[in-house]
Amino acid sequence: MILTVTLNPAIDRTIWVDQLKPGELHRAARSSVDAAGKGINVSRALRRWGMPTEIVAVLGGRTGEAIQQALLSEGLEGCFLPAHGESRTNVKVVEAPTGRMTEFNEMGPPMGPAGLDRVIQALSQRLERADWLVLSGSLPRGTPPEAYQRIIEAARRARPGMPVALDASGEALRLGLAAAPGLIKPNRHEMEELLNRPLPDLKAWKEAALEVQAAGVERVVLSLGADGALFAAAEGCYWAKSKPVEVKSPTGCGDTLLAATLYALGQKRAWEECARFAVAAATAAAMLPGTQFPALEEIGAALAGVTVRRV
Repeated sequence: MILTVTLNPAIDRTIWVDQLKPGELHRAARSSVDAAGKGINVSRALRRWGMPTEIVAVLGGRTGEAIQQALLSEGLEGCFLPAHGESRTNVKVVEAPTGRMTEFNEMGPPMGPAGLDRVIQALSQRLERADWLVLSGSLPRGTPPEAYQRIIEAARRARPGMPVALDASGEALRLGLAAAPGLIKPNRHEMEELLNRPLPDLKAWKEAALEVQAAGVERVVLSLGADGALFAAAEGCYWAKSKPVEVKSPTGCGDTLLAATLYALGQKRAWEECARFAVAAATAAAMLPGTQFPALEEIGAALAGVTVRRV
């Protein structure tokens, strides 16, 4: 069972237009509304594939109620904690001919140290039945930047050796690394920011992953967008990449990559095959509209287009 934490959930409203022209009226060709937030996305993908998952999320206002109802309708359960304010609505504008996306993400309600304590308490009641704890997404306003570090440390006190996957950025990622999560999934920009240097090519990607591993992280999944992803672990370092596809929406592809990695690890697949499956899943997600997640059959169809190279 995968236990996910989303401190700053959202409704994703995706709008498709022919071309985004600032200052002009646009008539949407189509639109979609999805419950989202990075941890929630991981759980939605895992649920789609039949893997048990539970959610701990902080929700507020009518938007929070809509998120909760959408999750329950998908069969997703967990602990939904109240927020002091309205949960976010994020608007994604996709130019249909190219797949290029412009995002407008709201801040969301604030959450101070007391709210973080409530999250840690809720987690402590669920850790015994979890195989992985996933901490993913941005921190709400007022949340201390060491929030993920505190959650990891509290989880390990409650259950020593608890496997933790961290998908964060900036200070939340840097401070979270101090607690030695078992897996991290930064994208290239987040890794460049973490290490304070550009990562222009395969050699630089591998060196970055090895540097983070040396700091105590067992597995590194470096998301590279159209260049696929780099997967580094004791079993080896692999670069997996898909052939080009028609992108309908890139939203949630990184979350699908993380979910698929954990799914494959849960099936005891070899690390190389975890890489292949995860990139196929992210590729299949990119071919779907809105914040949607592919079925296993769709991932299977995408596997043939994925090449994996040992680095």
